[in-house]
Amino acid sequence: MRTILGGWISILLGLIGLWVTFNPDVTKFSIFQVFLLTISILGILFMIYWDIYSYLKRRPKLYRTTKQIDKYMYAWISQRGRVLIFTRDMSWANSTDIKKLLMDKAAKRELEICLPNPIPLTTELAAAGAEVYTYKSFNDSPYSRFTIIRYGKDDARIAIGRNVDGLHRIDEYSYGTDPVFSIAYDLVRLVKHFSY
Repeated sequence: MRTILGGWISILLGLIGLWVTFNPDVTKFSIFQVFLLTISILGILFMIYWDIYSYLKRRPKLYRTTKQIDKYMYAWISQRGRVLIFTRDMSWANSTDIKKLLMDKAAKRELEICLPNPIPLTTELAAAGAEVYTYKSFNDSPYSRFTIIRYGKDDARIAIGRNVDGLHRIDEYSYGTDPVFSIAYDLVRLVKHFSY
């Protein structure tokens, strides 16, 4: 982020320096020159703002407690459309609120789950209408854990969770902006194909 911000500030200072070099007496700028300089500065300031906004929007989320993770997952899953959960054991789905949300999604036929073995919760969700795929036939459980919202749509988003230095880190990506989506979709297709 500092590099990007430094680049924009350098461009802004360079632009101002260039204008002053060619016309050191700023009182002699024509109205057209003042207009161009103002538009250029405003454009660069907007780009600085946009880079900061974009960084803050897509920076990883870091959580310390299970309660924080549950709150994030509830907000993530409760968004409109289909949800695909690729998990090891759904250990994060212990709260009553999350279970109710998952049951609601299942009843609307908006829930798919991939995991190594069925568990009581996924059996219950499957009975309510969720599609559950297991991949016990794989020799080892994939390391990946992710949740895709609006699954199958052009505005789909993926959240990938992992532990980093004792914190739970969640990175979010939009469909088409990162190759991680293609890899996740391929992994899901494999699991669905070999599911028993």
